[in-house]
Amino acid sequence: MHWTSGDQIVLYEMWGRGIAGARPVTVVEDMPTHLALYSHPGVTIATRGNAHFRSLSFSDRIDLMIRGVDPNLGEFRDVVTPLHSHVLTLTPPESGHAVWLFWSSDWEFKRWYVNLQSPLRRVRHGVQLHDYVLDIVVSPDMSWAWKDTDEFEALIALGFFSAEQAASIRDEAARVVRTIENGGRPFCDGWPDWRPDASWAVPRLPDDWSDVDGGEAARGTNTGKP
Repeated sequence: MHWTSGDQIVLYEMWGRGIAGARPVTVVEDMPTHLALYSHPGVTIATRGNAHFRSLSFSDRIDLMIRGVDPNLGEFRDVVTPLHSHVLTLTPPESGHAVWLFWSSDWEFKRWYVNLQSPLRRVRHGVQLHDYVLDIVVSPDMSWAWKDTDEFEALIALGFFSAEQAASIRDEAARVVRTIENGGRPFCDGWPDWRPDASWAVPRLPDDWSDVDGGEAARGTNTGKP
């Protein structure tokens, strides 16, 4: 399955055995080196995540993440993404991470963001991934900091990630940190100056977006772990 620039597909974030969220995106490039996807401001996504997740206590957030592996937990609701943020994701093939870029509404570059995740899997309407919780925030000056290490370590302690899986995620993160510090790709490729084609329409989720694999509605094919 290969897409061309301007195609509209769905980016599925999986959690456990089901879909946690589905976001309509526009394909920028589908290359041997990466898949680049643009998330327009103001698109409507479907999510079963808790709207007040970040305001919960740490223990309640961890409890919700553990219980959230049940695909029947929580109803999907529509959420409109912020109008003040453009987002581009760059994902190398078979990679355990994606690099995000964030701009303001007037295209002031704000930051890079590294999302540790499973390799992308191409499905009926787009691609799916399982999030690995641990992240890296990178400033425009290329200084960086870890994000969500406390949640990552708590999930390891509770057995959500095995020791081997946690080591694999940490190894991937360490490789990305070396790339950041050495100014390697994609950080040296001029992506902050990228702009979308003005003719691209704001994408929408197809009516049957939850039918991931033609009959496998709202279900993934693995456990959400690496």
